Amino acid sequence: MKQNMSIMFISAIASVMVVGAFATGGFSNSPLMIATADNTAKESPMGMYGHLELVARDTDGNIIKYIQSDNTIVNIGENCVGELLFDVASDDPTHACSGTGITAGNHGSSTNGFTFIAVGDGSGGTDNSVETNTALTGENSTGTMARQEDTSVVFTDSTGTSSSATVVVDATFTSVGGTSTVDESGVFDASTSGNMLARQGFADISLGAGDSLDVTWTFTIGS
Repeated sequence: MKQNMSIMFISAIASVMVVGAFATGGFSNSPLMIATADNTAKESPMGMYGHLELVARDTDGNIIKYIQSDNTIVNIGENCVGELLFDVASDDPTHACSGTGITAGNHGSSTNGFTFIAVGDGSGGTDNSVETNTALTGENSTGTMARQEDTSVVFTDSTGTSSSATVVVDATFTSVGGTSTVDESGVFDASTSGNMLARQGFADISLGAGDSLDVTWTFTIGS
């Protein structure tokens, strides 16, 4: 009886091994399968993206046009942020961020960061923003429609595990005499030239004499 029970036990073990071998696609030299925890580092969803809001008003303060849109963070802007963060020298020929703008890594003399907003007439009323842009197509550079600096940038800290840091940069442009057409905007790190962080084209906004345009860029850093 003991001999029969031993034979039955051995047969049962053999059957389990055969079934396991076929289930895993073949026999293995090692009959023990060891499960290990996945210790692969998970990528954080942190990034930087922006939102553009435009409000055009007539001389009485009435809203005549409203546009909001996501915007394009351009390559040179991404380069500048990385170089500023890690203090990379601007004379490194593999990087494009240079000129009169941000100061880290010897980037010119300005200490104002990306606080300058420009508007222009050059996109043809379409969103032609691409990551390789380094300037506006037809920036307005004179009078009350010229590039402006926001000296009171609003920064909101990231708190908790699901929030993000935000930066709001805005400016108001006023049309003086004739009609001004605006169909693009960008954020720069200098009052002229400099490095562009972001750009966006949009449908034409026509401003008569005395009309104003509020331009607000909101940048979100984090998930």
